[in-house]
Amino acid sequence: MQPALRTPAAPFRGNGACCKREKKHQSRPISELSNHDLDAIARALNVWPLMPSGTLGFAKAEVTLGGVSTAVLSSKTMETKGSSHLYFIGEVVDVTGWLGGYNFQWAWSSGWVAGQFA
Repeated sequence: MQPALRTPAAPFRGNGACCKREKKHQSRPISELSNHDLDAIARALNVWPLMPSGTLGFAKAEVTLGGVSTAVLSSKTMETKGSSHLYFIGEVVDVTGWLGGYNFQWAWSSGWVAGQFA
């Protein structure tokens, strides 16, 4: 059974909100959607405004420490120097940033770089 856009396999509540515009997509398996349908859904998600409703405060703020040493990774590809086709990104790598989105930026940027070479 292929996952549909709004099923227990894809529980993100935003899936349903995205599909409300075109109800025909709500329970169809993803494999049955045309490229045109998928492009329309992608466009809708890309312009969907997300507004945080708040935070849990400083007591719940987290940053991890430790992980795969940057010394064993290529800074250009995020690939391990000792094993080809093995990449580490984001919080798995021993990189720590200040609170305020720096760690998210590192995760997204390192993931993008690895994706270019994987």
